[in-house]
Amino acid sequence: MVKPLLSAFSLIIGLTGCNTLSPSKQAQVDTMSMCQKVEALINSAPSDFEPLKGAQISTPFLTSWQAKAHLVGEQCQISNYSTGLTGYHCEKNYASDDLASQVFDTSKRLIESCLSTEWKAVQKKNTLQFSKAAQSPTLSLSKHETFDKNKPWQVKLEISQ
Repeated sequence: MVKPLLSAFSLIIGLTGCNTLSPSKQAQVDTMSMCQKVEALINSAPSDFEPLKGAQISTPFLTSWQAKAHLVGEQCQISNYSTGLTGYHCEKNYASDDLASQVFDTSKRLIESCLSTEWKAVQKKNTLQFSKAAQSPTLSLSKHETFDKNKPWQVKLEISQ
């Protein structure tokens, strides 16, 4: 499993510097397994996810980029926070708590299957945080209620250094 992950990460590294991907390169990223995407995200966290940054999104308060790899939903972003840290985040809203809970549980099992036994998980209410060592990235999976009237439940994944 290590060789496919290294190959996938090499593909992602090869994309560094591109603001947008050619359709064939994006198709390669899109066909990566979820575990390959998790591994690529973890490995790129120390470099502020540089290989995975797509087009920059201009906002007055936050510098963000479209992410080239998506784990939860299709609207993942990489953002520079006011703390100076950079994080990867994806979120998707759902109409019911039951559906959001199913997605949360499925995502939890998937992430656990992708990470080595060195990673430890701590769950507090509807947030699950995975960490390995002091200098490693952390993965946080959460389910919470929002103010959206049509789809008030959200599942969110964040990866940060």
